[in-house]
Amino acid sequence: MAETSLIAATLGLSSPWRISGIDFSDEEKRMDIYVEFTHGGPLLCPHCGASARLGETAREVWHHANFFCHAAYLHVRVPSLLCTADCGVSKLPLPWARQDSCFALLVQGTAHRFPRL
Repeated sequence: MAETSLIAATLGLSSPWRISGIDFSDEEKRMDIYVEFTHGGPLLCPHCGASARLGETAREVWHHANFFCHAAYLHVRVPSLLCTADCGVSKLPLPWARQDSCFALLVQGTAHRFPRL
């Protein structure tokens, strides 16, 4: 779908992130965007670049007041990373949370474990 590609590009999404769904209400001027993490590829510690393992995940909701003239809500399951070089636990970098982004974290939920593969 062209809309999904456009929104993904605007959010700066690339692997391992992808949009899994969009609920759009023109009447309410609201978009609910569901972003998923697809694990399976190599993960690197954002601090030292060493390999990392998946840790727990937290459900987060991010808000942007004027995203394509609509209130946008990103619904995301964000994984933590466990560095194999002892940097500790860190959050996987979020493209929409970059310095110049207008998204704000509204809700951070409880942690969940990824299933072992």
